[in-house]
Amino acid sequence: MLPPVVLLFFLAAIGGSDGQDQNMRFICPSNTELLAEVNSTLLKRMDDAELNLAAEMRQVSAKVEGLEGTVALNRDEEKSVQSANSVKFDDMQQNLMNKFEDSNLAVGAELKNLVNFIDSMKSEVASLTAKFAQLESSFMDSLTSGFKDIAIKLDSVKSTCQNVGKKKKSDV
Repeated sequence: MLPPVVLLFFLAAIGGSDGQDQNMRFICPSNTELLAEVNSTLLKRMDDAELNLAAEMRQVSAKVEGLEGTVALNRDEEKSVQSANSVKFDDMQQNLMNKFEDSNLAVGAELKNLVNFIDSMKSEVASLTAKFAQLESSFMDSLTSGFKDIAIKLDSVKSTCQNVGKKKKSDV
């Protein structure tokens, strides 16, 4: 049995020029329309993924800016410590260095999260691309199979017509 899409496509193809083929376009979209719809869906998903990535990048950027502000404050604090009492200088400097190191670790963790997010977006895009290729291949296989079935049925009709023609000639 032919898939409904292929059958409708075949009917539209043999419908003639009496306007039926125009009506069939509303029932059976062309290959271009189907591919355009699939492409549109894929592009929308990719746009959504890009928007999500951009939003995440803005959030991470804001966090990094906040951390850079913290680092800048820590640097300012370090300068004030250097001018402080020389007896307390070593203890205060060590405390400040610990804060600075913690800030750097936090920035590193945020950057690692960003890299992981980008990797997941790459994976999502690759997945969507693979799904599109699979859908396109499946559609083309189905269409090819449908045309082969149509060709076999047309050969059968042709053979039947030839047999009827031979029978009518023999009757005459």
